Amino acid sequence: MSKKEQIVESFLSKGVLLTPQALEEIEKEPSYVNRQYSEFILTPSSLQSERIITSVSPSSELSTEDFVSYYRDRYEKLSKIIHNRIKKDFISINKISGSGTFYVIAIVKSINRQNNQIDIEDFTGKIKAKIDEKDIESIEVDDVLAFRISSSVIQEVYFPDAPLRPPSSGIGRAFFLPELCISEAPEKEVESVFRKLENQEGIMFIFEKKPDIEKISQLVNKYCKKMKRYVVDISSYPAFPSKGIMSNPLYIEVNKIKFLLTSSKDVLKKRHIGKIITSSIDSFVLEEIPDIIFSPGPPLTKNYKSTTLVSTGSLLSDPRIIIIDLSSREISKL
Repeated sequence: MSKKEQIVESFLSKGVLLTPQALEEIEKEPSYVNRQYSEFILTPSSLQSERIITSVSPSSELSTEDFVSYYRDRYEKLSKIIHNRIKKDFISINKISGSGTFYVIAIVKSINRQNNQIDIEDFTGKIKAKIDEKDIESIEVDDVLAFRISSSVIQEVYFPDAPLRPPSSGIGRAFFLPELCISEAPEKEVESVFRKLENQEGIMFIFEKKPDIEKISQLVNKYCKKMKRYVVDISSYPAFPSKGIMSNPLYIEVNKIKFLLTSSKDVLKKRHIGKIITSSIDSFVLEEIPDIIFSPGPPLTKNYKSTTLVSTGSLLSDPRIIIIDLSSREISKL
């Protein structure tokens, strides 16, 4: 009996049938055989697994101690990332003396762009340093970075950044839709986006300002019943989840691929999703590297150290539907 026949026989014994596409995915990932399923006929969508890595939820009022704990947690997590990636003899700020060259990991407390000067600190002290104009452009307050310093002048800036790594492989396909602009775009144009995806299977990601979730649900049910959808509100940042709508940002693993949906920029280089404080713990440090980052903006597909960066425009300006095969990471467009 062939491997495929063994898989089919195993599912038949459970009273479950497989589509050819589902059989192909199970052959690649045998662990699917041991899971429990409620459906009578399995499709690739039935095999989807989901893990929320990071999302945003409303918080109670934070105390001064909570803020202190938050920044300490951010510093410690990013400091560990920097130590693992950058092999230098780092010292604490209070040990800087004389005119030698020193390496420190510090948080940026203030920036004077007019004078090309920044204040940086760690838990031992604080210093003011001159910095080159090209370096200061990419730095923001609260960034945790590494610096090479000599005579109160920053000679080099090191970002936590993402490491070089092979691309991850997942299951199925992901569909990234343009911002629908339901309240402004003609209804026929909105519907045409979903009509193009009729009877497709996979995962669907949608950015929308104040999403009309009822309208989106109607269109998905009409044309894309086989798709799992994730709708993210981009009317504010951060945005909290509500019925049928995910938070912004949202960091989620589906079918072995980590997706980060965020309005924040430069998240890989800084290994941080954005200035969001909801508790005494900073859960927005990117300790796990995303495989795909979906952000609002003009159409874009770009690879950065095995992470695919995606933007799809809007129905009001150069809309695109971008499709990624999660097993090969190949990109196609509609």
